[in-house]
Amino acid sequence: MVAGIKSEPWPGSNRNPRPACVGIRTKTLGISGQTLHNWVKAEAAGQLRDVAGKTISAEQMEITRLKAELARTRTERDILKKAAAYFARESR
Repeated sequence: MVAGIKSEPWPGSNRNPRPACVGIRTKTLGISGQTLHNWVKAEAAGQLRDVAGKTISAEQMEITRLKAELARTRTERDILKKAAAYFARESR
């Protein structure tokens, strides 16, 4: 790719240019870009399955994402509690 020129797929090809947000999403999810690509490709083909071979629904994926977010939020809350306690003792 030449600097400043956005790559476009050939007309009629099935290739999509890689969206710029993929890097941001993969960092947020903590996975590689290739893993995300494979999941999207499997979902488009209707072949997305979990480890046991069962089909994963969009609702199940959302529940899993929300559980991970809740765990992360609880960790942040615990850290903030400890920091608040530390600074409260220090200011006395």
